Amino acid sequence: MENITAKTFYFLRHGQTDWNLQGRLQGSIDVSLNGTGRQQARDSVSAVEKLGVQYIVTSPLKRTFQTAEIINETLQLPLVKDERLKERSFGSYEKCLKQDIIKKHNLQKGDLIEDYLPEDAEPLEEASERIVQAVAEHTQNKGENILFVGHGVLMRALMHSLGISRFGIKNAAPYKFFNKDNQWHMEQL
Repeated sequence: MENITAKTFYFLRHGQTDWNLQGRLQGSIDVSLNGTGRQQARDSVSAVEKLGVQYIVTSPLKRTFQTAEIINETLQLPLVKDERLKERSFGSYEKCLKQDIIKKHNLQKGDLIEDYLPEDAEPLEEASERIVQAVAEHTQNKGENILFVGHGVLMRALMHSLGISRFGIKNAAPYKFFNKDNQWHMEQL
């Protein structure tokens, strides 16, 4: 697995979709933003503007690309789609309601659905490897101050790969990843 050499980069999860609102797993299914998601993307522009972002890399799925486009209407930066930033496939659980999966596996508070996916789902290790490879490649080629627009599960996979503790990730909120004293950290902006 490649190493991420940049000292700082940013990650923003896509805005809300109707499936987020319904509690439905989207995975690799191409779902568009809803009105709230579009507004969340517009609301994030002022925070992203302050970051000095010079380059945006996004998943090609509609919900992320629409989020990136809305932000970029103001920023007018180079915008690149990268297939490796697609959300992890949840296999036969895609389209399912989270509450049904929680009941099926008797999940408790703190348990993550992505830890209980079916065998036809993309393995977490593969998803982690491709997200880290994409971030490493873009940061090596373009330097710092890159905004990656992607998905929640991949952001958690990236956090895991960099040794950052898990915590909730909000829709369309920018997060700063930075390396201090050879240890990666993340903070919501």
